[in-house]
Amino acid sequence: MFVTALPPEDVVEDLDAFWEPRRADPSARGVRWTRPEQWHLTLAFCAAVPDRALDGFIEGLAAAAARRRAFALRVAGGGAFPDAVAAKVLWAGVAD
Repeated sequence: MFVTALPPEDVVEDLDAFWEPRRADPSARGVRWTRPEQWHLTLAFCAAVPDRALDGFIEGLAAAAARRRAFALRVAGGGAFPDAVAAKVLWAGVAD
């Protein structure tokens, strides 16, 4: 399970515009691109949340989020997993 934040629509649109020519590149044939509406900022990875604890876990996250204000970040850098040659996941970093 991942705890995520959704980027603002204008950020998704900018990133989508950046990726568009790369998706059209012939060398990208066979690459499976994730739809922009699925893009997210991963805040935490929770490796083992048992099904029986899910409701309480989600309620706790909602309560914690309600106590926080919006935060500003900027896209900064990026990379690929496991590496650029055998990329399975492309990611954009954030700063600030």
